[in-house]
Amino acid sequence: MKRFVVIGVALASLAGVAPASATVVAPGADQVFEFSGVCSDCTGIGTGELTLSSTYTLGAPVTKANFISFHYDGTDLQDEFTIANSDVASIGGSIMPGPADFHVYNSEQFGFRSLLNGSWFIGYTTPADFGPNGSFGIASSVPEPATWALMAVGFAALGLAGSRARKTIRA
Repeated sequence: MKRFVVIGVALASLAGVAPASATVVAPGADQVFEFSGVCSDCTGIGTGELTLSSTYTLGAPVTKANFISFHYDGTDLQDEFTIANSDVASIGGSIMPGPADFHVYNSEQFGFRSLLNGSWFIGYTTPADFGPNGSFGIASSVPEPATWALMAVGFAALGLAGSRARKTIRA
């Protein structure tokens, strides 16, 4: 009977372990969204990272107050660039996982735009990189210490249950 209790505690501990995900952001942590889109004029995939403050709520308007930076990783046609909060001349839209209506431009009117239909481009009036099927994803985070603790308790309990089972079989 004790073995079943130990196994039950172990399984309950492991069941409480949530997968690594930034949907729940650690208090005070910036939220990072990864952009990826098939490139029509360049080779491969256009990628970037949008960083918003911990106060941003999915689906809410992106404003200068909750915007930290947008970094485009660059391609064979477009050099990498970053637009920091201090460089923003125009910003708007909102972010949800998947295609998003979002734009950010610097004072030189150079920047990034994505549309709900998945279209995206870098530039302003003349796109430098562009393509279909662009979308944002929530960047994975590292499990929090509480998650590690639950995992450790679960695995220790399973190990204890296994060793007790072996002792019972030998006796």
